[in-house]
Amino acid sequence: MTERSTNLLRVAIGAAVSIALASGPASAALSLSPDAVKCRAAVSKAYGSLIATTGKTLASCHKSRDLGKITLADCNNLADPAVDPKGKILTAQTKLTDAFSKSCSGLTELMAPDFYLSCPEPCGTALAMPNPMTNLGQVDACLRCAGPQMVASLYETALGSPAVPVSKEDGKCRGAIAKGYQKYLDTLVKGRQSCQGTADKAGTTSVTACSTADPKAKGAGALVKANDGIDKSCAAANGSTVDSCASDNLGNLKTCLGNGFAATAGSGFTTAYELPATICPTSIQTIIHAGCSTDNSLAPGSACQSGRPTATTLSVGWTGIAHGADVPDNYSISAALDCPGGTAGACGDCTITGVSSADPQHASFLRCKWDPSTPCDTPFANNPACPSGGLCTYFLGAPLALSSGGAFSCSLNALATDITGTANPDAGSSTLNLDLKTITATGESQVQPCPLCIGDTTPQDGIKSGTCLGGAKDAASNPGWTCDVQAFDLTYSGVDPAHSGPSLDCPSAPAGNISGAGLVIKLGLTTGDSSLGFNNACDAPHGGLACACGVCTGNTSLPCRDNAECTAAGAGTCTSYGGGIASPREPNGCSGYTCDDIGAADRGECAIATSVDNYCDGFMRANGGGVLNCLDNDSCHALDTACPGGSCGTCTHPQVRSCFLNPIVTNGTPDTHNPVLAGSFCLPPTSNNSINVTVGSPGPGLIKINPVVHLGY
Repeated sequence: MTERSTNLLRVAIGAAVSIALASGPASAALSLSPDAVKCRAAVSKAYGSLIATTGKTLASCHKSRDLGKITLADCNNLADPAVDPKGKILTAQTKLTDAFSKSCSGLTELMAPDFYLSCPEPCGTALAMPNPMTNLGQVDACLRCAGPQMVASLYETALGSPAVPVSKEDGKCRGAIAKGYQKYLDTLVKGRQSCQGTADKAGTTSVTACSTADPKAKGAGALVKANDGIDKSCAAANGSTVDSCASDNLGNLKTCLGNGFAATAGSGFTTAYELPATICPTSIQTIIHAGCSTDNSLAPGSACQSGRPTATTLSVGWTGIAHGADVPDNYSISAALDCPGGTAGACGDCTITGVSSADPQHASFLRCKWDPSTPCDTPFANNPACPSGGLCTYFLGAPLALSSGGAFSCSLNALATDITGTANPDAGSSTLNLDLKTITATGESQVQPCPLCIGDTTPQDGIKSGTCLGGAKDAASNPGWTCDVQAFDLTYSGVDPAHSGPSLDCPSAPAGNISGAGLVIKLGLTTGDSSLGFNNACDAPHGGLACACGVCTGNTSLPCRDNAECTAAGAGTCTSYGGGIASPREPNGCSGYTCDDIGAADRGECAIATSVDNYCDGFMRANGGGVLNCLDNDSCHALDTACPGGSCGTCTHPQVRSCFLNPIVTNGTPDTHNPVLAGSFCLPPTSNNSINVTVGSPGPGLIKINPVVHLGY
């Protein structure tokens, strides 16, 4: 075989493998509607038929040419109508179009960013296809082109264009190549389609597992027969005039043919289900899952009450009482990206340029800072829609409920400035800088710290069909006010978790504000490592011990890690705890301040014998942690009327107190679809001494978020 043909084979195999690998993480674990599953099955079947028909048509053309029956210069040139005089390829293409029109009408969930995104070359340019594609009609046209082109490239390497007529021996060998290895390709594709059909119905749409599947080893059997055909039919042939991918010996010929047809089977299988990006993303969507969901997209109306656990957790304060808290679940935030590269796989470190309006919940979280129930449209600027033309800002999700040790609060995390940082879509790594002004209010109760939007027919659809329970817009005092659930809270969800949840439409009463103009929190999130040391002396009478975080002596609203941060702000030193609004800082809430390293990634535990808290077992965090501290069963029963179901249980859930180790180290994990973002921060005190003393603020904080990430194009 010529060096030109050898290089073509390498290109064909490389392209096929790269398509298969690039598509791997795109739709990992995404579940689809029954209609979408039906569509994928119909399309893959018709596309597999197109690939098989193209191969058989080209094989027939080569056979006729080898025998001298036709004078066609190149049977691998699909543009020449003489290659397919009976129009078999066109018929197969038409059947693919029929599959799209009959089984996929009206579907949008299979488009970018997770399934069909970019039309591969040369079809993308030949068809003047937009990138990304925007509808399934474009996908149909792309696949009609891509399938035959893929097979034609394969046959260029497998059968070439030898001088004709070929010898009887060479013709016999070339016929064995086409017959045996095309059967091998078709068998692999059908087996993998069967595997994927089963996976789709089970809710696992990633093609990774099925991309190498060979049910009942039928593909392996077909390869054995194809190789036997070479041994029987090519022994007397002239390798150099057969014009295939290896000319020196039959062993190398069998190897290169097996690899080439297997690679095309791989890309022929995967491209039926996914066409990955060939461009860099313009945004990155982060869907927060607090530890309950297997669904990797927003699911309106679903409270995601079961599924895989995640690494998402929030721990605040030095006492350990408020460690391991839940966060709201199933809401999304998107950041805009500016990538230096132009091609997927070479995007590099992209600059985060702020919150992206492409997020489906963007408008939902764009609200007036001091009246979060009022939408506005000019983030980080004054807006006439806001009271007194006040500030419009972007809130990082729905209200956050915290309840620990009898202290309960409801917080709104507003961005003081836009998000900055970097994200690398190739590696799944990122670093985000969040400058927050957290508005905190005293909570409604221990079992419902934040007001709830209840009875919302379809949560997260932007239509306000629920009413507020508690807060400034409580239905009892605001009978005409309605709300839309923006997220779900598996701990504080009320009696109807599928149709109730936190919402900015249901804010806390302004009179409950304990954060002044907003608590200053500088939060950095990273897929790398985050560390926070115990960098300054604790307060008297514990001044001989080291503590993590304080507030500046010159401005007690500014939290600090060390003196340098206060000096930079012209605010004295980091040796204050805020005076009368907080208690003197301690390293932790353990007896003797002994925090045992239990091998956890970011926290320890107090000595078991001395620091055990008891909780009512009838009302627990969704992650299994305690909420209601108790001394005995009577203290639980005293709260029965407030607990869902009318019972808070008994005082039978002991829990060893959590504590922060010095230094506080938390680790993120890069991943293109399910990264872990980790961050440590300093928490300033509120104006409520009871909450400060119970939680331990000022003090350190730690957060881990294990979201689902989608790239936008």
